[in-house]
Amino acid sequence: MSEQHSIEFVPSGRGKAQCPPDPAYPEGIEIDLAGHAAAWCWVHLPYPAPECGHFVVRCKLCRFSAAVTAAGRPDDPKTLRIPCDLSTARGYWMHEISGVLQPVVRAYLERRWLTPREVHIMRAYLKLWIDAPVWRGDRELAELRQQVNEIHSVADIDRWICLALREGHDPL
Repeated sequence: MSEQHSIEFVPSGRGKAQCPPDPAYPEGIEIDLAGHAAAWCWVHLPYPAPECGHFVVRCKLCRFSAAVTAAGRPDDPKTLRIPCDLSTARGYWMHEISGVLQPVVRAYLERRWLTPREVHIMRAYLKLWIDAPVWRGDRELAELRQQVNEIHSVADIDRWICLALREGHDPL
């Protein structure tokens, strides 16, 4: 389970499913709620569900939430792709209260190894920072806003932060 997401199963009270599973999904199903979102996360659900009901998934970083039904069968959802609604996250990383972002930024600043998930969290934060409406800019700001989407590694983070600092933006 992810530290960034809370997952709660809510039973419907009907017990086990009475109808057979869909044979097209013998190993579960991936549900995509993110569509064409610029930022998104994969959430791994407990599989299969214990009985009929639904999972409530909440992101602690951006506060997005979703509910997904399940029936305790092989065709239950296994993974959920959800959008990151960066507009609801809380500004500067040191003021963030979810407990997700601060340890990641500290690990980056201390030059500790970041997991792919942590790199994703850093990219989401940097995107939130540079996309803030408070920044008025020119071509360089537009380039920073585009290039933040290309962060996929610590080296990419390093390069992007160097460019941002050169333009007067210090997100850390």
